Amino acid sequence: MFNSRQKLYLGQKQKRKPLSLFRMLVWFPLLILIIFGVSEIGIRLFFLIAGKPDRLTRQPDNSPLSQAYQLQFLTNNQPIQGLPQQGNLKLQRNPVLGYQLVANQQSQFWQINEQGWRERVSIPKNKASNEVRVFLLGGSAAFGYRSDGNQDTIAQKLEQRLNQRVQNQQSQPQQYQPEVLSFYGPDRQQQLQKMPRIKEGNYQVINAAIPGYASGNQRAQLAMRILPYNPDLIIVMGGYKNLMLPSQDSFADLPLVDTYLSNATKHFRDHLGKPLQNFAQKSDLLQMATSYVTTPPVKTTQETLVLNPNPNQPLDAYLPQQPSELVERIERYRENNLQMVRLSAGAQVPLISVVQPEITGRNLEQLPQQEKEIINELGNKYVHEVQNAYTEIGKTNRELEQLFPQNVESVNLYNSYTNFSNRAFVDPIHLTSEANTKAAEELYQTIVEMPKMQMAPKQPGN
Repeated sequence: MFNSRQKLYLGQKQKRKPLSLFRMLVWFPLLILIIFGVSEIGIRLFFLIAGKPDRLTRQPDNSPLSQAYQLQFLTNNQPIQGLPQQGNLKLQRNPVLGYQLVANQQSQFWQINEQGWRERVSIPKNKASNEVRVFLLGGSAAFGYRSDGNQDTIAQKLEQRLNQRVQNQQSQPQQYQPEVLSFYGPDRQQQLQKMPRIKEGNYQVINAAIPGYASGNQRAQLAMRILPYNPDLIIVMGGYKNLMLPSQDSFADLPLVDTYLSNATKHFRDHLGKPLQNFAQKSDLLQMATSYVTTPPVKTTQETLVLNPNPNQPLDAYLPQQPSELVERIERYRENNLQMVRLSAGAQVPLISVVQPEITGRNLEQLPQQEKEIINELGNKYVHEVQNAYTEIGKTNRELEQLFPQNVESVNLYNSYTNFSNRAFVDPIHLTSEANTKAAEELYQTIVEMPKMQMAPKQPGN
């Protein structure tokens, strides 16, 4: 009898073991969640007192301004899930241009019109009789990347300046050359010493710049999208993107798109992992853990290369690594710009070829603190190589003016901010609002001195 009770007791104990295992399987994940939650609260309190480590403070900027200018790539009007950039500024592929901005989109910082240009309203192909139409082509710097609004861009500031000039000509005609010169020689000479009058009308400076565009994209854009709108003047600003784009690429394209679209498994896996990635970005504990395993994104690379295939690489990794590669990239820039000049000359439209500004053109011994930090992050190698490369870009730009002196003006903004007293750059190539004003002023001075943009006074008797 004792043996049977003992067997029954032992049998009961054996039956409880599966229940204990089940409880363990239930409580173990809960225990992990509790430990994670307590650790997350603890590390947040620690960061609140001691501050975040530098590796965490270098995380991507998720402010409304940054999100507004980060790119989102579409295919068939749908976002391509899994790509690293998923901001608010939408792009889509174009078989001729490489890619373009999606039409009719807006944020609190910018408006994109029906043509995919940074304008508040659509631009009709039929130009009004009193309109003087100027197009600005370029990349993100000309676009006004990270500016507070359309009004802070170079295009809008230049438009305001030109229309102000027309108003001055009309309200103070005595300061400008007359419509008809005097018969009397000395008076005629005195009249010619006055400021020339530019074409009168309503100036529209249209911001057709697209973030990330290189000269190859601009060349196609000029031929297919700009000339049909009957421009009176074309301004093409560039140089930097051509310096950073490998010579085997004839134009800039959306990064990694082909890779993702051709790999359905990876595309789907990245799509499923998006919620977990978003959660990890909000967790200080996980960010702290991964910061010591992975390389943090390079801040200057993220902000400068808007079409960025690899945010973990420093900017100097995109520069030509061999002298022969620099020669090929400069030659590509020269050839594309030469073709744009020929296209505009054939259409009898004057063109201004502009070398865009870049931070290494500043006086590096006298910089505001924010720009010192940018230069320190860029490093000596980057500074030295960009300065040498911009010398070659400037030479190439001047050659265009020499080849087409009647139709081309060259402007080099690289050294325009050498002794600029305030902060000019928010990153290596993008300008502050005040610096955009200075760039617009230099373009304005070039325009008013161009014979093709002036109203030459008539000779006496004509």
